[in-house]
Amino acid sequence: MGATPFVVVARGRDVLSAFRSAREDALHEHGHGGYTGTIAEKHDVTYGGWHLDDEAAARRFAIVELNADDERSQQRWTKDGPAGAVRFGVDGWVFFGLARS
Repeated sequence: MGATPFVVVARGRDVLSAFRSAREDALHEHGHGGYTGTIAEKHDVTYGGWHLDDEAAARRFAIVELNADDERSQQRWTKDGPAGAVRFGVDGWVFFGLARS
């Protein structure tokens, strides 16, 4: 089984409500069968306090994190680990990670 990177945007007053919304949307769209390669495969989220000005900057940050070659990033973003979260604006969130596919 492989791993597929994902980056998805959601809105919510806090990281957990936005994460649940993004995950539910993915489950609805891709089903509950597993191995979708989406945020639907994630059960936890980690927010490192990253807060950027806009969605484009948050998406760029997520992509850089996913493609980082350093050992810390490779251990953090695994298909079995949590999704990462970057906040932008007042209630915007970008979630990212690797998901089972």
